[in-house]
Amino acid sequence: MLPATLRAGCTTSAWGEFFLPGTGYVGSGQYGKALVIGGSRWALTKQIADLRHSGDLIPMNERFEIIPAEESTSGKIELIRRWNRQTWDEYMAFTWQLNLGFFSFWDLNAHDCKPNPETWQAALAPLRIDQFGGNWMFWLGIGATYAFLQSGAVQRQVVIRDEYYGGFTPEKQRRQTPLMFYPVGIGEEAMFRGSLQKSIFESLSNSGWGSESARHTAIWSAAALFGALHYSSAPTANPAGAFLLGAYQGYVYQPSIGKTDLVSAMALHTWFDILYNLTLLQISEDQEEARKLPLLSVGFSF
Repeated sequence: MLPATLRAGCTTSAWGEFFLPGTGYVGSGQYGKALVIGGSRWALTKQIADLRHSGDLIPMNERFEIIPAEESTSGKIELIRRWNRQTWDEYMAFTWQLNLGFFSFWDLNAHDCKPNPETWQAALAPLRIDQFGGNWMFWLGIGATYAFLQSGAVQRQVVIRDEYYGGFTPEKQRRQTPLMFYPVGIGEEAMFRGSLQKSIFESLSNSGWGSESARHTAIWSAAALFGALHYSSAPTANPAGAFLLGAYQGYVYQPSIGKTDLVSAMALHTWFDILYNLTLLQISEDQEEARKLPLLSVGFSF
């Protein structure tokens, strides 16, 4: 463990890297990461700026429309999502830029700004079946996710309607959804579990708390912030669900004192996001097909 003054300096460098990509890595002598991660974030920032100045984006206040259940023809909450190529590309670029920022903050802060090989291993976390494949908590999480998505719980609460413009299609969106959400699990777990939960645990332990009390408090505290930051007016957003998911992820990350497994937490979060968002697209397509069926054919098979 570094002395407090040096540790604080590293945290400052980590925040510097988050807000000014490349600076933290250059300051710590990690020039390859400054080029690859910092350079990628600057390229993504430029892409976002170019798209926002192109005039081709769907306006922010028109991308999503929520129709209350009492005003909808279905009697359910209806969510209308509007897409074109430029809007999707901006969303993807922003997602990658933000989560690479989370990832680089963790990389510097968790390793005391020292070069380490864990960075690139963590970046491949969703593909590291050699590590998470033997973790029963990963497979339990995947099984619970599949059971929830197949239960029809989402369909019973909301009607999802996706509208596409400018030649953008559901097929293109489906193909790129895994790429869109690949960095989300990595970045958010790096920030909430690898940085925040770890920091709370260490602070409480150093303050005289018992190890188990500190571990559980850190897990649920990080999960509470995780849930709060996932609040949205969209009916598919569920802060309570995010809170519980965050708590489970916390135990995946730190199942016991002296043991942490960030790769498994990253992998589970990533695959959850990919499966969930692919399911939302499928629900939208299924509900659209149901609306197109002739009235007399509903409920019959010929």
